[in-house]
Amino acid sequence: MSKPMKEQSYRTLFIGLGGTGGRVLHSLNKLLSDREKEKAHMIYIDLDKGDAEDLEALGMNTVVISSSDTVRDVISRLGPNDGVQDWIPTAANDKEFLSSKTDDGASQYRMKSRLCLANFLQNRNNKLAKLLTKLCKVGAEVSDETLRVMIVSSVAGGTGAGTFI
Repeated sequence: MSKPMKEQSYRTLFIGLGGTGGRVLHSLNKLLSDREKEKAHMIYIDLDKGDAEDLEALGMNTVVISSSDTVRDVISRLGPNDGVQDWIPTAANDKEFLSSKTDDGASQYRMKSRLCLANFLQNRNNKLAKLLTKLCKVGAEVSDETLRVMIVSSVAGGTGAGTFI
C-alpha cells in the first residue's frame, strides 16, 4: 500500500503580461483564500498606463514598461548597438507606428511591447527589479522554499505576446 503524498505548498509568483494577464490575476486574487495569498505574489506588467493604474488602485503590484515617448524616440534611444534594427525592420517605414505613443498600450503590435521592454530593462534599478528583490528577501526570511513562477498572458495580443516571445 502506498503512502499518501504530502501536500506541497509553494510560494508562487504570478506575472500577468498585458490586459489578459491583468484580468486573470485580478480574478485569481479574488478566488484565493487569505492563507493562499500569503504564498502568492502577483506582478502585472503592461504598456497601457491606464490599465495599470486601474489594477494598482485595487492593490496589485504593477509595472508600466512604457513611457510618454513615441516608438521613434525609443528606437533612437536604444540605437543600433542594441540590435533593434535586426528585429524591427518592417516597422521602420510605418509612419503611424513610429509616431504612436508607447503608453497607450501595444495595440496588437508585438514589436512595440518588445521595444518597450528592451528600453525598460536598460535601467537596472527599475520598479520590476525592486519588486523582485523585495520578494526574494521576503521569501528568504520565511523559508528556503522553491519559488514557482507562473506567467499569464495572451499569445494573440500585443503586450503579452510581445514581451513573452
